[in-house]
Amino acid sequence: MAVRQVHGFVLDELGRVVLQEDEGVCNLPGGTPEPADADLAATLARECAEESQLRHGPPVFVGLTD
Repeated sequence: MAVRQVHGFVLDELGRVVLQEDEGVCNLPGGTPEPADADLAATLARECAEESQLRHGPPVFVGLTD
């Protein structure tokens, strides 16, 4: 199955969920996989760094929607 978007529940040091705001809409950090990304975790790490200037620990897979 081709994955078109990767998003994650990223928690800060106080356990709060990080949201990013774009044109008045809040979303979870994430975005579109790129060919250079090694896997979906790499996509999430790249997007967190690019969009929210975040680094996160090892991801835990919790679900998939189609």
